[in-house]
Amino acid sequence: MKEPFLLLQAIILQVIFFAGLVFVLRKVLLSSSYAETKRLQQLNEENTQKAQELAAKVAEAENEYREKMLKTDEEIRLLKAKAKKEIEDLKEAIIAKGKAEGDRIVTQALNARDEIRAEIEEQMNERAIDLSRKIFRKVLGAPEQQRVHEGLIEGVLSELEKMDKEQLQAIPLDKASQGKVQVKTAHPLSADQKKRLETILTSRLGQSITAEETVGQEIIAGIVITLGSFVIDGSFAERFNRAAASMK
Repeated sequence: MKEPFLLLQAIILQVIFFAGLVFVLRKVLLSSSYAETKRLQQLNEENTQKAQELAAKVAEAENEYREKMLKTDEEIRLLKAKAKKEIEDLKEAIIAKGKAEGDRIVTQALNARDEIRAEIEEQMNERAIDLSRKIFRKVLGAPEQQRVHEGLIEGVLSELEKMDKEQLQAIPLDKASQGKVQVKTAHPLSADQKKRLETILTSRLGQSITAEETVGQEIIAGIVITLGSFVIDGSFAERFNRAAASMK
């Protein structure tokens, strides 16, 4: 009877021990599970907060990126507009420079043409005068040449006598000339012609005048009188030039 009772006690003690052990383990497990759950919940909250912060930073970064892209696009647009304007300005400058250069070349060509024309005309006039001189001397003998010469001189002296004194006295004479007038003739003046010329000029100019005479065959016949900057050309060569110019 005693042994079964002891066995029963042992069994009861083991059941109580296992029950206590289960209770303790359960309490430990529950406590550990609660702590772990709380820790996991805290980690979850921290991760959620970090995710929100990260999302905010990503959104901020995206906004900043968009703003920079917009700013970059605007800068690119402005640079393109500036480059386009600079190209247009450069193009206009090149066109203007080319036009100016073209105008300069055309003007230079026209000036050269006018200079060449003037030079040709001058050469033609010189040749024409030389030819007229040869014809004059070939066709007319010495007596006829002398009569033409005398007639031209007479015509100039007559015109001088008719000229207004005030008009002649208004002519500025070179002070260095000291009352001397340059006279060019195709043949030497006679004493009477020279005296008459000096008398007319003295009367018209209001001062004593002396004629300094030089002979120049290039005027063919007649006389050329130089009064300061005023020239009276009564030569056959000048008359030939006027006649040739009127026939152009």
